[in-house]
Amino acid sequence: MQVDDREIEIVNPGSVGLPFDGDPRAAYALLGAGGVELRRVAYDHEQAARAVRDIDAPWAAVVAGWLDRAHP
Repeated sequence: MQVDDREIEIVNPGSVGLPFDGDPRAAYALLGAGGVELRRVAYDHEQAARAVRDIDAPWAAVVAGWLDRAHP
């Protein structure tokens, strides 16, 4: 993509807390002079799923399941 005569690269590793590749760790990317570095960080995704289940909303069970499985 080009903006104001500058070239811009966009990197989107997905949602930090909802990776859909089966790996429940949070995913993010760092963009630096050496290129793109994808990183993963473990967090208590089971506790996060429990917290989402406690929300009184019709979507809560679906999102909690995604957190449990790291897959839609």
